[in-house]
Amino acid sequence: MAVYKWPLADCLRKCSGFFKNFRELRQICGDFSLVLASPAQIRSQTLQLFSAQLLEQAETGLPSHQSCRSLNLKLPYLIALCCVLAGLLLRSELTAIVSLFHIFLGVALASLSLSTILKITIFIGALGQKPASAMPSERPQVLPRVTVLIPLLEEPRILHHLLYHLQRLDYPRTHLEVMLILEDGDVETQTALLATELPSWCCVTT
Repeated sequence: MAVYKWPLADCLRKCSGFFKNFRELRQICGDFSLVLASPAQIRSQTLQLFSAQLLEQAETGLPSHQSCRSLNLKLPYLIALCCVLAGLLLRSELTAIVSLFHIFLGVALASLSLSTILKITIFIGALGQKPASAMPSERPQVLPRVTVLIPLLEEPRILHHLLYHLQRLDYPRTHLEVMLILEDGDVETQTALLATELPSWCCVTT
C-alpha cells in the first residue's frame, strides 16, 4: 500500500477551504448529501433528471433574431442573398470573358491593320514601276522536224474538224508531219479518209 505524506499546514488549509465552500453551498441549495460517483455517472444522472430543462434551455437560450427558429421567416432574405452572390460570381465570369474577347479582338484588328498596310505598300510600289513592254517572240533560225501521231478508232465524223484544225497550225509545213493511225478493222474511218483529200504533210498508217 502506498503512503502519501502531506504537510500538516497544507491539509488544514485545504480542509478549512472545503468546509467553508460546503457551508456556502448548503445555504444556496439547501440540505444535500455527498456521494462518490464517476464523471460518466454524473452526466447520466444529470441528463435523466434535467433533460427536459436542458433541452428547453438549448432551444430558447438565444433570441429569435439570432436563432435558426425563425429560418422560415428569413427565407426571402436568404434567397435574395443567394441571388446577389450568384450575380457577383456571374459578373466576375462575364468580366473575364469580355476581357478575353477584347484581347482577341485587339489581335485581330492589329493583324488586319498590318495586312492592309502591307497591301497599300505593295500597291504604291507597283504604281511606280513601268510595265514591261511585250517583246515579240522570235522563232529560232533552225526549226526541228515535228511528227504528230493521232490515233483514230471509229471516228469518221470528226475527220473534217480534225483536218480543219491541223491546217491552222502555225508551223512550217516542210518541217511538219502528221500521221493518222488507224486500226485494221476500222472500216468506217478508213472509208471516210478515202473520201477526204489529205494535205501532202499528212499520211495514214495502220
